[in-house]
Parts: sequence; C-alpha cells; structure tokens
Amino acid sequence: MPANDKTGSILAFLIGLGIGVSAALLLAPQAGDELRDDIGDAIDDSMHQLRRHGRKIGRHSRKLIDAVQDTAEDVVQQAKDVADQVKKARA
Repeated sequence: MPANDKTGSILAFLIGLGIGVSAALLLAPQAGDELRDDIGDAIDDSMHQLRRHGRKIGRHSRKLIDAVQDTAEDVVQQAKDVADQVKKARA
C-alpha cells in the first residue's frame, strides 16, 4: 500500500474515531460539567494519537527519503563510471 493511502487511511480512522467518541459522549446521559470533561479528555487523547502517528509518518518519510537519495547517488556514480569506461575505450 503506498504511503499516501496509509496516511489517508490513518487520518480517516482518526476522524471517524473522533466523530464516534463525540456522538457517544453527546448521547450518553451525563451532567454538563462531566460531559465537557469527557469531551476534553477525548480530544486530548485524539490529539496525542495524532501527534504520535505524525511522528511515526515523519520517521518513515525520512527513512524513505534517505533510501531514495542513496539510490540516486549510486545511479549517478554508476553513470560516471560507465562514462569513464567509454572514454577509456575510445582512447
């Protein structure tokens, strides 16, 4: 699964989770103060999960960028080596 699909899936899950938690809290019979506290706790938990997933995606992205950069450097070096071999063969 491409990284964009994973990111979109995680975001969709978190949004769905937030909507579900909010609906459950609003439909549950509670006092106003207790309901506000529960909503605040749910938002804090969701933000914590979102930050954690953001850091995880950031680490994965950095690893991917490093791998692509290393591969590009290898390709450039191989192209230089081939060019040098062609020059030597012509000489």
